Amino acid sequence: MRNKKAAGAAARLTAAALAMTPFAPTEAAEIGYRQIDPDNFVFRLRNDGPLSERAAQGVVESAAKTLCKERQPLLGRYQSSATEFLGNETPEHKPAGFEFLQEVRCVARAEAVAQVSPPVSYSKEEKDKAAATVLDRTERYFRLINDAKIDEAFQDLIPDGELWDAVSWTRTKRDFQAAAGPLQRIAITKLTVYENPKSAAKPGLYVAADYRNIWQNVPIQCGYLMWLRMENGEFRIIREETGQVTAEQWQAIPDAQRQNVAQQLRCR
Repeated sequence: MRNKKAAGAAARLTAAALAMTPFAPTEAAEIGYRQIDPDNFVFRLRNDGPLSERAAQGVVESAAKTLCKERQPLLGRYQSSATEFLGNETPEHKPAGFEFLQEVRCVARAEAVAQVSPPVSYSKEEKDKAAATVLDRTERYFRLINDAKIDEAFQDLIPDGELWDAVSWTRTKRDFQAAAGPLQRIAITKLTVYENPKSAAKPGLYVAADYRNIWQNVPIQCGYLMWLRMENGEFRIIREETGQVTAEQWQAIPDAQRQNVAQQLRCR
């Protein structure tokens, strides 16, 4: 994981023996943290099934309260990824269903409840421009992956990447690009602009780009990219969710079940 503040042992995620909100019996979960300095931590939550941001943050906050002791955990930026799978993968090749990374700062309680400035509002023109920009950037992002320009695609992620594991991310994308074959279609099926969403770690202008792509060996790839406008006006990816079915898997699925598979992958 890229880390500007820590290296060596401090850069490793450390298992945390912390109390955790129970999950459904069918879902296994694990939580750990990496300490950046005495006040700052990055928590990692892994779960077999997808969770909402609110649910994942609730688990992290509960664990962070134990770590912060008499201080208050203040949640910062977060990043999550979810991979849908059909259930016929062998255990050693079964992908992680959900991973959530959350920055946490332990602060005095007075700081945690301090008033913040009201968020900036955005005009309709700004929102329309944001949607058009994200449409272009999302199509470019997939073309970069198709062209095996993985390092360049990584630059579309939000900078100061405490929340991104660069090695793992680039390896996953290179493996996918090699296995998927040439990109045959990019389809951005929906763009949703969010102005200062309450569920976000900080206010701002966010745009979700839902997609349904076709690759030579992956006839269905569905998911969405969540983009955030930075202070310099550029948009960067803060979250990516994706699910896919290979051509071999698709051929093995009975026709009557194919629509259900697309729904499981949240294809729009």
